[in-house]
Amino acid sequence: MPIDGRTVEVPSGPIDVAEGDPRHAPLLAVMHAAFAEDLEQPVLLDVQRLRERSGWAFAEVYPRTPTGQQIDYLRTRYEDERRSGILEDDAAFILLRYDNGVWRVRELSLNIPGNAWDTWAREHGAPPEIFHLAGG
Repeated sequence: MPIDGRTVEVPSGPIDVAEGDPRHAPLLAVMHAAFAEDLEQPVLLDVQRLRERSGWAFAEVYPRTPTGQQIDYLRTRYEDERRSGILEDDAAFILLRYDNGVWRVRELSLNIPGNAWDTWAREHGAPPEIFHLAGG
């Protein structure tokens, strides 16, 4: 897979994309923009897991303010979900697809019970193993 003018070997199974991996910065930039737009404010992302396989990437992140504080969801479009208790945690999940030379967001979800991402592999044809977050 070409990234930034370099050819990157694509392993047969999912990989954890760490800082320093040439896939990391382009993925982070797209995720950053998507969460900033969704939350209507500048954000930092505390990336817990970022897995990629065959042009699909899935991440578990914690959006933070530019100073590193937890987002005040009462000042976002998620105010009702936070007040009602549906939005209990500030973990967020995002699915991306490498398409025509760029990463594009396919799904984005804050941690609402039922894990909306449970169905993303089937709905989008993404490799199911990228969603295994607990060491899988």
